[in-house]
This record gives sequence, structure tokens and C-alpha cells, in this order.
Amino acid sequence: MKILLINPSFFEVWGKNRSLESALPPINLLYLAAIAEKEGHKVKVLDMHADNLTFKEAVNESKKNDLIGITCVTPTANIAYKLSQNIKEEDSDVNIVVGGPHPSALPEEPLKTNSIDFVITGEGESTFSDLIKCLEKGTSPNKVKGIYFKKGKKISHTPPHHLITNLDSLPFPAYNLINIKKYFYPYQKKRPLSSILTSRGCPNTCTFCNKNIFGHSFRFRSAENVIKEILYMIEKYKIKEFLVYDDNFTVIKKRALEICQRINDEKLDISISFENGLRVDKIDYEILKALKKAGCYLIGYGIESSDQRVLDSVKKNISMSQIRNAVMLTKKCGIGIVGYFIIGFPSDTEATIKSTIKFAKDLSILSKFSILTPFPGTELFKMLDKQGLILTYDWSKYIVHQEPIFRHPNLSPEKIFELYREAYRTVYSNPKLILQEISSVQSVTHFFRLMKGGWNLFNEFFK
Repeated sequence: MKILLINPSFFEVWGKNRSLESALPPINLLYLAAIAEKEGHKVKVLDMHADNLTFKEAVNESKKNDLIGITCVTPTANIAYKLSQNIKEEDSDVNIVVGGPHPSALPEEPLKTNSIDFVITGEGESTFSDLIKCLEKGTSPNKVKGIYFKKGKKISHTPPHHLITNLDSLPFPAYNLINIKKYFYPYQKKRPLSSILTSRGCPNTCTFCNKNIFGHSFRFRSAENVIKEILYMIEKYKIKEFLVYDDNFTVIKKRALEICQRINDEKLDISISFENGLRVDKIDYEILKALKKAGCYLIGYGIESSDQRVLDSVKKNISMSQIRNAVMLTKKCGIGIVGYFIIGFPSDTEATIKSTIKFAKDLSILSKFSILTPFPGTELFKMLDKQGLILTYDWSKYIVHQEPIFRHPNLSPEKIFELYREAYRTVYSNPKLILQEISSVQSVTHFFRLMKGGWNLFNEFFK
């Protein structure tokens, strides 16, 4: 079977803040591709984002395939639907399947476009494999777990597929299907880089987070399996930097320390970042020292707010003392920090937001601010939707760097966006932070990434 997997462009996701642009390997599609290749299928991955492809180019690439798979998040849902319609206009017989956070949250919606045949919900590898076998044999999809599909005009679905418990059983992502040199992110230190996923699932309960793909159950790969992939990527693709994409790398301390020790035992000269984020309540000095020794130079922390009442209202389950302690220890170990902050929680006021801005400045760390966007599939979206506070269901507007898409009880959309801009101006006009980041530069790649980010910040917030 000829299979094409498409990653739509999501430069629109950053909205008005171009300083946050990145292009990371579509690891979700690469896992699916690896599964299909292992089963003997001819697979191609089309990354419209990294390759900056047009709709026309993508449609041309889709011709003469048996199955088209498209992934999407909420801001790219409309793009995925339009793309599927264009593909169907060229070839009405091709099967199109979509998956990802948005279809998993609203699985009936894609089928109503009449251009999508199947929706995969949740973790996709097992379901994708079963669906391919079903299509090859021409059998009914009724026995394929984890899908939505149409029977005539009626939408049907099957029970969810079980989560994969043995992650070591998965083949490594099919990086042979992409040009690894095209990928980057704002704080990158070395090149080429690769992302790596060593665990799945998040046991935490943040109301603004979507758990529809990997669920709440924490599952992890063995240290041996992780090191095997790192060694393979270094040998095959000369990778010098790894961005760990886990939600909860340090949940099991013993395992985190073992992976760090194995990296040291292999004497690997690599850079590692946790730009995707670690939790401040799962950090201590021992882990940070081990991460630093293994090559970690950057950690992202989901701080969100400086107001404990606001943090509690969204079930973040961290304290201000844990935030301060994590930042202090991370700096002590010589690891850079990116703090993630969200502006416009329902319990926020102008005072709490200004307090958060001041807190971010006082921490003197790189900071990323976003405007709260309640995505479908989250507890927060369900709550606001039930209260009639969602202002639009145009998914293209669900971008975390423009005016909010829900009616805030305390603040106007204009005020929230004004505070968002104030946050960036305040933090990045701090001379201490600027000097700190300049002194941290350790490579030409790192320097140019910081300069590009700084230039974009200046153009957006200081002109």
C-alpha cells in the first residue's frame, strides 16, 4: 500500500508573535510511518511546515496514493479539512484519515466535511496498523478499535484502543523520511537536532491541558532503549542536539538518573534541552546535576502565574515556593531556563497579571507568554463552553498569541492583549537578562538563533 502522511503548516499558530517560530520533526507521523514501513508499505512523509509547501504542491504529492493521513491541532484543523477536500476533488477514491489532538477531542467534526473517511482518536500506532490491514483486506472497519467513520450518512465509532504499555516495542521514528537538517527551534544550541520522546502520559490534572492522545497513565521507555535510539541518531544522522519532548521526564527519578548516567557512560558529546517543559515539583539538585553532566543546557518550566489562587483554580498543583526553588537550583547548576506564563486565566485580574509580569522579570529568565486559549478536549473548554463564554468556534482563531476567544469575567480582550504585550516589553527590556543571555552563547548556531529571536521580539513589541 502507498501511504502519504501530511503535517500541515502551522506557522499561523504563533499568530502575531513570530519570535516563537520553530519547526520540529513531526514525531507523531514518524512513529506511524515507522509502523507502516515495518509492515512492508511504501510510506512518504510530507511536512508542509518545514518545507513551506503550498496547498497545490501538497495535493500534487497526494496523487496515486492508497491512503492519506493528516495530523492536526486545533489551530490547523481548518487547514487539514481544506486540504482533505482539495485532495478528494483530485481523487475521490483515496482514503483519508485524520488524527491528533483536535480530531481526538471532536471526532465527529472531521467526518461532517464529507472529505474525510476515518478519524483516529488517541494514541495512533496500533489503530493505524489495524486500519491499514482492514483497508488492504477490504473488510469492515467495525473491528478496528479507536476510530470514527461513516456508515452511509450515520457516524459510527468503535471502542477506544488500549494504550501501548510496552513502549520499547515501538520502532524508532522513521527519520529517513524527512530532511533532518530543516528543523530548528528558537533556543537551539547545536545542529543538526532531533526530538526524542522517552515517555508518554501525564498524571497531572491541569484544566487547560489536553490529555486525549497519551492519557493520564504514565508509561516510559527503558533507559537502554532510549540510549539505543540516541546512539542510532548520532551514527546515522550526526545529531548533536536532542530536544526531549516528554511531558514528565523526571516523574520517576531513578529512571531519569539512569538515562543521564548511560549518556555519561557512553561519553556522548551532545546537547540536551527540555524546552517542552519539566514540572517544578519533580526537580531536585541531584537530578539537575545529572542532567547538566549529561549535556542539558536548557529547561522549560510551566510556571503559568505568580498568584497561588490562580494556580489552584486551574489545578496546576504546584506552589510558589516550588517555583522559586526550581529556578534557584537550575541556575545554581548552570542550566538555562525558559519560563512559560499564561495570561488571562478566568480567575485572573489586571492585578494578578501585572504581578505575574513582575515576577517573571524578577526571576531574570527567558520567558514565553501566551494568552489563555481553551482548546477543545480540555476541562477548561468544557467549562467555558457550558457557561456560554466561548466567543468563536473558528479554529483558526485559537492561537495563543492574539486576542482571547472567550469572554473573560474580569477583563476585555483588548486589555488582555495589552497586558500580553506589556509582559514581553517588561521582561525583555531587562538589561540583566540581556547580558545573561549574551554571556551564555556557546556556539554560532546558538548565537544566530538568539539574535533572530531578539530581532523578532523587537519588531513585534518594541516598535
